[in-house]
Amino acid sequence: MLTLLAAPSQGGTTPDPNDIIQQSVGASHRNLSMAPEFDYFERQLSRDGSKTYAVTMMNGTPYRRLMEINSQPLSPDDHRREQQKEDAARAARAHESPDERAKRLDKYARDNKRNRLIVDQLTQAFEFARENDQSVGGYDAYVLHATPKPNYQPPSLEAEVLAGMEGRFWIDQKSYQWVKVEVTVIRPVWIVRFLAKVETGTQFTLEQTPVAPNVWLPAHFMMKTRGRLLMLFKQRSQLDATFYDYRRGDQGTR
Repeated sequence: MLTLLAAPSQGGTTPDPNDIIQQSVGASHRNLSMAPEFDYFERQLSRDGSKTYAVTMMNGTPYRRLMEINSQPLSPDDHRREQQKEDAARAARAHESPDERAKRLDKYARDNKRNRLIVDQLTQAFEFARENDQSVGGYDAYVLHATPKPNYQPPSLEAEVLAGMEGRFWIDQKSYQWVKVEVTVIRPVWIVRFLAKVETGTQFTLEQTPVAPNVWLPAHFMMKTRGRLLMLFKQRSQLDATFYDYRRGDQGTR
């Protein structure tokens, strides 16, 4: 729930938008660096119900094990099958060749690099303006409205979508962590290499929660996408996931 607090200070005693977002970028990088140390549960909602997974780091990359369907524990047979899958995955990763291990770790590293690049590009891709401060989930937050810079040149394929987005950031005033982020595609964006178009109306929402001192990780992520692939086929999808029970994993098995 969002509660209005006050208008931005006119006396210059609080950070300007660029200072706020820059400090939040630093906090986000710390979170990304620490994220692999934590195991957690993830519940995904769809039209067909929900599935809950236990996500653990296994030999350097995450492993997702199905735990519940529609908030109900698995049947004994399904539980046994999931245990067998996990045991097989653990054995395979323990005995994979150096090339196989390198490929698996490299894919995970590329995903992390993409996330870092997107965070870094925020200050390049957007103009930030202060709005009225608000209280979000018990945290006093600066509110920044982000609009795309007209001359922004994305440095990579992953960053191209930023050129057509606008968003709003709720940033904790004490830690500069993102409490909540809402982003909407306001004009179609072509991703030329894939002959794909991300269409107006695509939305993303991220909410975060503290899981350790100076570490905040996702609590909720929602994505509603509209697009067109190969200039012909319309694609619409929705992802709604909650993340909870973060805990540091067993360092001896990671």
